[in-house]
Amino acid sequence: LVLTAEALRRLSAAHWVLISVLLGLLLIIAAYHLQLLFAADLLWWYLGAVLLSAALLVGYHVYQRRRPGGRSFHLHHSQLVVAIALLTPFQNLISATVQAVLFGVYVEGVARWGMSSCWQ
Repeated sequence: LVLTAEALRRLSAAHWVLISVLLGLLLIIAAYHLQLLFAADLLWWYLGAVLLSAALLVGYHVYQRRRPGGRSFHLHHSQLVVAIALLTPFQNLISATVQAVLFGVYVEGVARWGMSSCWQ
């Protein structure tokens, strides 16, 4: 799968309908998990951890880019799904299904591309 401007222009109307339905489903599942995090009084802890982690990564990236010979940050999809899976700590069917899909994506990424560093 390659997401270039040319590839997106060649998608048919059926593709766009499928993408829209999948994005809608993704938003519903995300809202459901945010509601569960809020009900368990964990939402603010998770958001704080995400914001702190993002701030540290951005700060380190800026620091590395300003150094001569510094490295750049590149987040691989197999690393991203682990971060997303941390938002599904609940023992119910929806969370278990989401975890299975996310870790399937993780295994596919590691099996296909290997364990790559996010600093290049």
